[in-house]
Amino acid sequence: METSVEHLIALGFSEKDACIYLALLKKGSATAQELADVLGMPRGTVYSILSNLTARELISCYEHIGEVRRYFPGSPELILRMLQGEHEELRRRVAYAESVIPALSLLFSETLDRPRVRAFEGPEGVRVMQQEYEQLDDDILQMVGFDTFMNLYGDDFSKDHRENIIANPHRSIRSILVTDQKIVDAVSPGMHVITVSPTLFDVRGEMTVCGNRLATFSYDSGIMAVEITSKSIADTARASLELAFKEAERLSKEYAS
Repeated sequence: METSVEHLIALGFSEKDACIYLALLKKGSATAQELADVLGMPRGTVYSILSNLTARELISCYEHIGEVRRYFPGSPELILRMLQGEHEELRRRVAYAESVIPALSLLFSETLDRPRVRAFEGPEGVRVMQQEYEQLDDDILQMVGFDTFMNLYGDDFSKDHRENIIANPHRSIRSILVTDQKIVDAVSPGMHVITVSPTLFDVRGEMTVCGNRLATFSYDSGIMAVEITSKSIADTARASLELAFKEAERLSKEYAS
């Protein structure tokens, strides 16, 4: 019985659908109450599943005046007929999708410049954002209040995120870290880090640009972030960070000498 349930689940049945269909095959016919008693399911659940199996033409029912409705299983060959019908329906939908997707894509492209704003709060929320960025191939340009972040959360919070970000060979990462700590620049071939002393800039958050996304963070008393998805806004922030990066390079050389 257990193996048969697994077979039916592999064919697209839910576990409860499979149990009820197999129980009917074994008994030959049954009422909803009989199935509920045998399988230990609520009668309302059994009625719902029987209705679904009837609609899929895998079982049939018989109800005589004054008698309780009984259900009968159809031949297992009907499963193959059902799947073939679903396959044809899926092919029809795919063909229809191919005809309408261009128009839908046009509508989508018209909304790309409309900013979309999301807020993330707390370590769990920000980790969700980090995981999204790990999947992107776009270059990253950022300025980070490194000391403020480290004082708040320490190194372990973003360790996995950093490892996943720099593991992508298709992107470059340029970071301005506001810190007096010594940072190893050669973390990865595609990463360039410049440090700037907090005595020059008091940065208690972060600004990161990646593709058409701008993410700004606050590290004051906890971590929260606001992300804006907009090409024009991201490009404007990127231009500002490009200028900041060049100035940070100049200050870094001046400070070193």
